[in-house]
Amino acid sequence: MSLGVGSGWDENLGNYYIKTQDTCGTTSRSGRFLRIGVEIIQYFVLMTYAPHESRVEQKFELFQQFGWSKGDFVAAIMRFPNCVKISDEKIKGTMNYLVNNVGLQPHAIAMQPFVLGLSLEKRIKPRNMVISELLSKEFVKKEDLNYFQILKIKECVFIDKFVVKFRQVSSLLKPSP
Repeated sequence: MSLGVGSGWDENLGNYYIKTQDTCGTTSRSGRFLRIGVEIIQYFVLMTYAPHESRVEQKFELFQQFGWSKGDFVAAIMRFPNCVKISDEKIKGTMNYLVNNVGLQPHAIAMQPFVLGLSLEKRIKPRNMVISELLSKEFVKKEDLNYFQILKIKECVFIDKFVVKFRQVSSLLKPSP
């Protein structure tokens, strides 16, 4: 497959796209066909704009320190190509916190790499503190929570769902004087 930069729509890429449609038995309107097209575009963007190859290898070695396999690394890049552009310090800090403080598995983080782009101090830690408090008071159960969804939702939704809702409940449960 040729991914020539500056040539507009690459003929080989277009042919690959059509052949993929034929061999997968999908139509151009099917979800599978669209996902394959998105993957091709992501690959093209990554190969065009990604840092130098040695930089990608260096990032892979960094993620290996946290237990990521090559498959985890590739999956993370496909889901969030900018993860290779995040500073080593930010990756180390976020991964350490999510693995050691939150208790997430490295493989799970690789499948939801958007969390690496979130602010540790402004989003991840504050939300984790709220959720930890709710868990300790048994207002929520750990098995009912999706930590990645908690990090993904907008601030106003998080506040409504976990702060306002349980502030009212906690005040009702306090013993009256």
